Amino acid sequence: SRQIDPAAKAGFLMTGSVPEPFTYYRDVRVLPAGSSLRIDESGIQEPRRYFSIAATFKEAHERGYAKTTEDYFEKVAEALSDSVRHHMIADVTVGAFLSAGIDSTSLVGIMRDIGVEDIQTVTLGFDEFRADARDETPLAGKVAALYATNHQVRNLGIDEFREELPRVLQAMDQPSIDGINTYFVSKAAVERGLKVALSGLGGDELFAGYNTFDDVPAWVGKFGTPSRIPGAAKAFRSLYNLVGGLNPSRSPKIAGALEFGGTYTGAYYLRRGVFMPWELESVMPKEEVAEAVERLNLLDNYSGALEPDPGTAYGRVAALEAGLYMKNQLLRDSDWAGMAHSLEIRVPFVDSYLLHALAPDQIRYALRYKKRPIVSTPRKPLPDSIRNRPKTGFFVPIQSWLEENPDMGAWREIPPLRGKHVPWARKWAYTLTQLWEAA
Repeated sequence: SRQIDPAAKAGFLMTGSVPEPFTYYRDVRVLPAGSSLRIDESGIQEPRRYFSIAATFKEAHERGYAKTTEDYFEKVAEALSDSVRHHMIADVTVGAFLSAGIDSTSLVGIMRDIGVEDIQTVTLGFDEFRADARDETPLAGKVAALYATNHQVRNLGIDEFREELPRVLQAMDQPSIDGINTYFVSKAAVERGLKVALSGLGGDELFAGYNTFDDVPAWVGKFGTPSRIPGAAKAFRSLYNLVGGLNPSRSPKIAGALEFGGTYTGAYYLRRGVFMPWELESVMPKEEVAEAVERLNLLDNYSGALEPDPGTAYGRVAALEAGLYMKNQLLRDSDWAGMAHSLEIRVPFVDSYLLHALAPDQIRYALRYKKRPIVSTPRKPLPDSIRNRPKTGFFVPIQSWLEENPDMGAWREIPPLRGKHVPWARKWAYTLTQLWEAA
């Protein structure tokens, strides 16, 4: 059946991707990551888990770890080099996506260190971002020159985006507010003859590169006690919506601070979420919302990423990031976007051997040093402009393209949404449901 599942739609609008095990279709379910399914003469058995990120971090407490900073940095360098070396095994040339971020630039440096002679790299560029902090092409070019790669900048403009958008929507297995960037950089890689490319995806999850590693534990400490007071969460939300919500500069998420901020799963949703549950009636049929939210049961769904309890603040956030955002969105996007062009995207940072090797050290050192071990791995140091660059992200100027060209698809105005926090992400999430369902 092609019937859309309202619970999956609610999950997408709340998080920006469809949470496992739901799919956008009511009668289709996802086999949980790290699980196997057996079908025999007695029928379909229950999925059996064979790998768990949370369990890896929990078990890491019982294993030895590097006793000094020098040993830790050396261990990271050895483990990353080993992972890249294994991911380079292929019968064809393995290229790399090169942004101006630490993860992809370090991977290119490691490729050079392990003896890769012909390093082919590709970067997306946009006229809208020229002379802007989001323009990655100048710094990517500097890194390409440093490591002597065969580099190409591929510019993407609005005309190509308009022409390609129907194919993008067709290639999506289900909506995702990310992934379009990966689609076009994959297209660029294939145009230059690549069949395999390395991506820096996963570095933030393993090396605490997101603000969630600081924010989520802080919110749990701040809101944990007051959130347990009976009736306090709903009272606070009602009061905020009555008084504080009148200020358009305030985020709607503040209303959920007590309701969600007191637990790791709730605080993580508060930090990563797009729409709050009480906002769904403005973006999907009202008669579907209550049942959809109940079936989705998002926080219980999230709690699976923390079973068993990793035991530390870093381990919990790392398990949530890898087991939710990375799994449901980043890796899934890399799959459909790469395969749309028959490109295999390899992710050396997302490797079970690497995780097992570094987990004991990460739970002790990651929050202190974050990306510094990655930066220190290439023998030829990264430029200071890369090392000290604030984290930005992999942007595509979809917002300006769609807002300036409403005829590109089923663009519909939605009720005004309060708050300065991710207003575009909220509007794009709703718009994407219209675009994708129409396609």
